[in-house]
Amino acid sequence: MKAKLKDLAETIFIGMSLSGRSPAGTGRQTVRVVNIKDLAIGRMEGDNLNTVNIEALYKVDRYRLYEGDILMTARGTVFRSALVGSGFGHCIISSGVLAIRLSKKSPLSSAALYAFLESPEGIRAIQAVTRSATSQLTLTPSDIGEIIVPVPSLEVQEKIAILKDLSNRHYRATLQAAEMRRAITDEIINEMFGNANN
Repeated sequence: MKAKLKDLAETIFIGMSLSGRSPAGTGRQTVRVVNIKDLAIGRMEGDNLNTVNIEALYKVDRYRLYEGDILMTARGTVFRSALVGSGFGHCIISSGVLAIRLSKKSPLSSAALYAFLESPEGIRAIQAVTRSATSQLTLTPSDIGEIIVPVPSLEVQEKIAILKDLSNRHYRATLQAAEMRRAITDEIINEMFGNANN
């Protein structure tokens, strides 16, 4: 079975502009903002999120994230995406980020949709609906809604979700290990140069 993404989604939306006539920048309440830079290898990096002041939370409700939302770059040169986990309930997204929230009745899980959008077939589908003739990515909610998505059985979706999660975890661990080896090597080289000066 296949379906258009707009038929599976409760909503597809672009984040809030943080300039101009935006509700951001005024008021005493603070809300965390997810930007493109915060989307990293399948998850959001929530440790260093920017914050903005707003008058009232209800003014930014339409940009608010929920667990299971899928985020992707709406514009830029590099495609990034992430699946929203727990702990991001009072976060909003900036205008460079697009969010997909599946309907509660959707036969497709958020984790399976995320895996599809990250797959070569999903990337081709995204590139086919982009509005840019250059290498610059420009996506709108209506563009994304037109993507045709395969909907496998629930059993297959669960396997896909587990496989994608394990792959992302392994990839992140490999990058961290490489960064640690590089830092250790740099430290040793610095010590060796220091000893040469004695």
